[in-house]
Amino acid sequence: MTEFEKIRYAKLFIDKMANGINPLDNTPIPEGELLNHVRISRCLFYVSDLLEQMATFGTAKKKSEEKLPFFATEEQIAAFDYALHPLNASEIIKRLEAVIQNPHMKSVSVQLVNQWLVAEGYLYIDNEVVSGKPQKMPTQKGEGLGITATLKEGKNGPYMLLQYSTRAQKFMVKNINAIAQTGKKQE
Repeated sequence: MTEFEKIRYAKLFIDKMANGINPLDNTPIPEGELLNHVRISRCLFYVSDLLEQMATFGTAKKKSEEKLPFFATEEQIAAFDYALHPLNASEIIKRLEAVIQNPHMKSVSVQLVNQWLVAEGYLYIDNEVVSGKPQKMPTQKGEGLGITATLKEGKNGPYMLLQYSTRAQKFMVKNINAIAQTGKKQE
């Protein structure tokens, strides 16, 4: 059996279980059984979609750049290692990717996080230019959440460092799927 056939076969089983059917004998799974729980069913549908994507990418010409859409499960979000000190967005993303551990999944960029925070009213674009660029700064709402901005000096000159308190980290990680979906709409 080829890898493609194995994925299709596994997807068939997952689809049946997600729809409340025993894949071994095609009989309905009794009410009250674990596989008939709505949260389990949703997870199975999600896995089925991932298998479909794997099968689709597997049949396409070696598109090594093609990756699965970003998604963090509730369990992965719950396992995130929050820092007691402020972190920048790239460190938060790096920690989240360490929990997810899926090299076949797209990453969420700092730029995308910032765009989402601007759209949601936590950051604004300050036209005061630092190193030739307008800077993103926390709004009053952002400051209330625990987002701070500090002027730093880097190898390419001064820049504004945005940092996120533990509360702001929790907010960002809780909303990471919405942030990733924003990027999907813009692509």
